[in-house]
Amino acid sequence: MPFNFKGLLRSSHPVMLVTALVAVLGIGGTAYGAKLITGSDIKDGSVAAVDLSKGAHASLQGARGPAGTTGHAGNRGVRGGAGAPGLNGANGVSVQGAQGLAGSIGANGANSTVAGPAGSQGVQGSNGSTGANSTVAGPQGTTGPTSTVAGPQGTTGPSGANSTVAGPQGTTGPSGANSTVAGPQGTTGPTGANATTNGAACVTPGGTGTYSWSNQGGGIWVLACINVV
Repeated sequence: MPFNFKGLLRSSHPVMLVTALVAVLGIGGTAYGAKLITGSDIKDGSVAAVDLSKGAHASLQGARGPAGTTGHAGNRGVRGGAGAPGLNGANGVSVQGAQGLAGSIGANGANSTVAGPAGSQGVQGSNGSTGANSTVAGPQGTTGPTSTVAGPQGTTGPSGANSTVAGPQGTTGPSGANSTVAGPQGTTGPTGANATTNGAACVTPGGTGTYSWSNQGGGIWVLACINVV
């Protein structure tokens, strides 16, 4: 790059310029050493910045000027390619959240066509109230042991039919005193049925059986047809 020495000679640093030129041109021969080189001796473009020493470069730097105005923002650059996938992040800490609110009751499901397993037997419930009296007799229970105490006497049954067999004659009562007056004659009683011997055959609408006398007590005898077939 050519160096403008005339401009530098009009600046406030002519002495430094001369010193720099002497350092550069001093190697050219002794003929130049006796003559002061001025700006008129240097042709524009004949000396480049590379011809100056580092010291000359440093001495030629002036004070830093004020900062220039900010330039306009440049055009947006081309979007770069996608970067490489990043490393997997560390596993997060698992924290169990609070239990949510209970959901609403769902609709009833369809009836199952398969019976589920039998559940365990529940606790026995308390005795229920006594039911109404049954109108059907239950089965007869087993006969209990024979009682050693006589039960109360039952009511007297209806009188049986007239016996066809004369009962045993009762004992003769004491003789009464001889009456001196005849009493009135009593009414004639009904004709008694023919007497029937105990064990004699008898005929009923249900079949044929045998007569049997039974003493009911108190001088009362009852005749019945038993073993009817």
